[in-house]
Amino acid sequence: MAEELKKLKETGERAAYILMDFIRPPLLRNWMIRPGCKPQLDDTVSELGIFGVIIGDSKEIYHNTV
Repeated sequence: MAEELKKLKETGERAAYILMDFIRPPLLRNWMIRPGCKPQLDDTVSELGIFGVIIGDSKEIYHNTV
């Protein structure tokens, strides 16, 4: 990565890569749901800002929205 940044030294594009080092998104407590694991409340980072809900059982999905 350092070599690539050196190549961009004289361009404005280099600043875009370096700026990302200073961005610290807030941590949010949220439920992590993963296949094969029990739901777990954990600190998360929501980089995309997409939220959704799905409610259902083994036979039917009653509500699914983003």
